Amino acid sequence: MNEILTNLALIAQLIDVKQALSIFYCAALIIFLVACTQPNDVVPSAPERPAALDRFGQSRIDEFNYLEDINDIDTQNYLASEQIFSQESFDIWLPLRREISKELNQFLPAAKRDNSVQLGSYYYWREVVSGAQYPIFFRRAVERETIGAASKQIVLDVNELADGHSYYALGDFSVSPDGRWVAFTEDTTGAEHFNLRVREISTGRELSVPTTLVDASLAWLAHNSLYYVVNSLDGSNVMRLNPFSAESYSVYREDDPSFNVDLRLSRDGNFLVLTARNPVSTEILLVDKAGIQKMISPRRIGHHYQVRVAEGHVYILSNLRQPDFEVARFDLKLPDQWSYFETPPGTIKDFEVFADGLVLLIEERFEFSLFFYRASGEASLLLKTPPIESIRLSSNPNLYSNLVRFVRYGPHLSDQTEEIDLITGELRVLELNPKRKIPSRIARLEWYEARDGTQIPMTWLQAPDRKTKMPVLVTVYGAYGISQTQSYQLELQPLLDRDFAVANLYVRGGGELGPRWHEAGRLQLKMNGINDFIDGVDYLAASEAIDPRKIFVRGVSAGAVIVAAALNRRPELFAGVILRYPFLDLVGTLADQSASLTPADILEWGNPSDDADLKYLLSYSPYEQIKSQKYPSVMLTVAKPDSRVSMAESLKWLP
Repeated sequence: MNEILTNLALIAQLIDVKQALSIFYCAALIIFLVACTQPNDVVPSAPERPAALDRFGQSRIDEFNYLEDINDIDTQNYLASEQIFSQESFDIWLPLRREISKELNQFLPAAKRDNSVQLGSYYYWREVVSGAQYPIFFRRAVERETIGAASKQIVLDVNELADGHSYYALGDFSVSPDGRWVAFTEDTTGAEHFNLRVREISTGRELSVPTTLVDASLAWLAHNSLYYVVNSLDGSNVMRLNPFSAESYSVYREDDPSFNVDLRLSRDGNFLVLTARNPVSTEILLVDKAGIQKMISPRRIGHHYQVRVAEGHVYILSNLRQPDFEVARFDLKLPDQWSYFETPPGTIKDFEVFADGLVLLIEERFEFSLFFYRASGEASLLLKTPPIESIRLSSNPNLYSNLVRFVRYGPHLSDQTEEIDLITGELRVLELNPKRKIPSRIARLEWYEARDGTQIPMTWLQAPDRKTKMPVLVTVYGAYGISQTQSYQLELQPLLDRDFAVANLYVRGGGELGPRWHEAGRLQLKMNGINDFIDGVDYLAASEAIDPRKIFVRGVSAGAVIVAAALNRRPELFAGVILRYPFLDLVGTLADQSASLTPADILEWGNPSDDADLKYLLSYSPYEQIKSQKYPSVMLTVAKPDSRVSMAESLKWLP
């Protein structure tokens, strides 16, 4: 395989954790886009050690299978050579790195404060103070009129929690019903294995809670009822803990490891909402303070739903009858009697319930609308965005508020929190921090035609003073029904300042156009997304605005499947390729039953133990489809540890 990849100029950066700073990544990105125009034939290579593999009746020789063993001496030597090569490659461009860092620091605020939200008898908010890396969570009593230093209380200082750790991530936190204690989960390794801690807010005193290797999710329902999740390869247990006696026991067992279990409190505070979800179905239980469980709707293939609880009723956002979702309501005492709301066309992306009615967020062809349905049944349009702007519902924990809070965002807009009065319709911008000055950009939505006639959406961003023959960075994801964010990305600003255009392609397999868009690019339709991507790059190459010799593409995690598969098919299209934590060895990963994500991933990609699925996977899997041809330059970043995408996939693909 060394001969195959002789012309693949690689810059591989091994990082200890997945928490790379935007400034570092942006500098590395720009340096790569400059450096990859200068071919380097002297690249690291791993020694070949052919091994015969027999998987699912398929026999083949794999020269680099040993790289799956991180402790192998040849693996260690190869990693060292890649790190040296990477460092030397970036060191050449040190002045440019400093220049980019200076540019980006001008956009970063020295301090930042979020808008407060009311939870019970307190207002809570988050601040990042000058010189700190992590936020501090504060609160003040509702009856306090001022927000001065004397009136606010620290709930959690993440800087203090992170002290002494090379990596730190706060998972979730929940305050006890009496407001005295805070429970939180933390990851100190980057492997997404969390510890649970319980701390008295006023004193910092901690209870002895013997819980490690838990999930991030938790919820405090009653004084002696703290719920958390323990995951294993054969499923999940939801545990009920009395933090004051350290006694715990299982209240729910999920035996299907493809399901992820999430916990939250209902907005009225009376129920634990226990959600079990995998890529093809959902099941939700309500647990009251006495521990009694109520099933909302049993799991069935194809049915996804969410719930809200208010005033003795359950509101459910469901695709049981309508692929783009609809909203129903039922009385907790009459759970089988659903009454449905009549809603406008489009996909219902989210919803929230207030004492006076229901708020719906609806998207249709990249236009977002907020609707309010009053308790009387009357509906009104609160606002509608142009196609290149998006909105998402923000935190609205107060059931009895008449204000709904949301965030307006876009590739050319800094995130802006706003709220609208459900009674008067008055719109107000909530801005606590100095407005970030963003250079003027041209942003637009376009549609191009795929080879089978399907119209594919694409968003486009560029500086206003450049019209033709621009280099372009193209990003794609297209998996799991996840919608790519259209938000402002700081790391791309130096590219735009250097006459690059930036494009996002929303191919089939993602969630941008609703559940049917996801289904059209899942399992044995995955090639639709790959072809959509190739057709989109061809569309850009034919545009007068783009220099076809300077098309760079980027894929992260599952998005790398589409990029790397396209790279194997049409390497001449690309001037350079950026892959972050890439999913590359589909068959090898999906065959690994010891990986926690395998059961859920099989529902998205296919099961290699099935002959038809195996054949289809082998037809596009980036690792199996490497060919003897000239490849463009590639920048690859991997993480150690990474519980989602093994570093071994990238190591095997590189040589």
